[in-house]
Amino acid sequence: YVSLDEISSAESDSNEFTPFQLEDLHQVDPAGQASARDLQGLVRDRILQMSPQQKKILTFYYYEGLRFKDIALLLKVSESRICQIHTEAILQLRAFLDREASLVNKLY
Repeated sequence: YVSLDEISSAESDSNEFTPFQLEDLHQVDPAGQASARDLQGLVRDRILQMSPQQKKILTFYYYEGLRFKDIALLLKVSESRICQIHTEAILQLRAFLDREASLVNKLY
């Protein structure tokens, strides 16, 4: 047990009162939470602008947990084509997020 009013040993030389800082390790960082929410919104908006085939593949792969082989069977195309479409969608998403980040950096 530690008294919250006790002077920390590191500050005892200057005789300044510095209370111990207690951090709640289970508390979510509000700034990090807001940033994550903004990023999710950007990703969602960009995915909504993609072609229906790209949307399906991203949904099957990331939300349904299907492998490219399974997606290929569902969409009746080759597994390599699924890989190509997935790569194209991810590159578009990354380019979009990079552009957004560069715009934000220019503002600050």
